[in-house]
Amino acid sequence: MEMPEVEAVFDEAAADFIFKRFRYQLYVSGLFDQLDDKELLFTFLEAYSFEENDELIFDEFRYFFKTFKYFYSKNQLADDSWHSYF
Repeated sequence: MEMPEVEAVFDEAAADFIFKRFRYQLYVSGLFDQLDDKELLFTFLEAYSFEENDELIFDEFRYFFKTFKYFYSKNQLADDSWHSYF
């Protein structure tokens, strides 16, 4: 995803303060460069519900996101996957 798209998702999730705090780190790390699923990012931001006064460093944020992304992807099933059992 491009940075303007990422920023829009953060704004939509009312987490724009995180984007502003980590804008440079997000750009340099390329954390969201290969991400195509806006819903994944939005769901992550809603699930963790970060607060503006939280003492959060970028390494923690990155760890939380990568962990969430891993489990989110493992939890996805194809629409017809259940057909193979019958």
